[in-house]
Amino acid sequence: MEKPLQPKPTVLAGPALPPPSQSVDELARELKRNPFFMTDPDDAEDGEENVELEAIKALMLEGCRSENAEDFRDQGNEAARARGWKEAKDFYTKALTTLRAPRKPEELHEFKGEGGKAREAEEDAKELDLRVKCLVNRALCHLELRTLLTMPSRELCHV
Repeated sequence: MEKPLQPKPTVLAGPALPPPSQSVDELARELKRNPFFMTDPDDAEDGEENVELEAIKALMLEGCRSENAEDFRDQGNEAARARGWKEAKDFYTKALTTLRAPRKPEELHEFKGEGGKAREAEEDAKELDLRVKCLVNRALCHLELRTLLTMPSRELCHV
């Protein structure tokens, strides 16, 4: 009587891995410098310039609330002109979110002293105008996406 054929065990072997170009410690140090993997920005500063980290810091410090929201609105307008309704809606939502954020200390400092109340009232009026424009534009995006009637009313009017 013959023995039944047994399948031969197959060894799954992929392509050979290249030799490591960095030690584990070097790789960990390099990852700590990348803002995506960074756990503490102070640890990343080892005397060398970190372009990615500096760019993120600059973005955080640039402009006041209304300027940043205006930039998002402009990007939304460009996307809407290109009929990118979802992208436009996302930019208008980012603008509205930016306007809800607390003012930066340097913005608040501008409103102190002589004429500060008038500057604050002017900035508030500018932000209200921007909010209304973003809400209307976002509603247009929902109309074009045919999602206007399915959206909760609190999201459509969320200022």
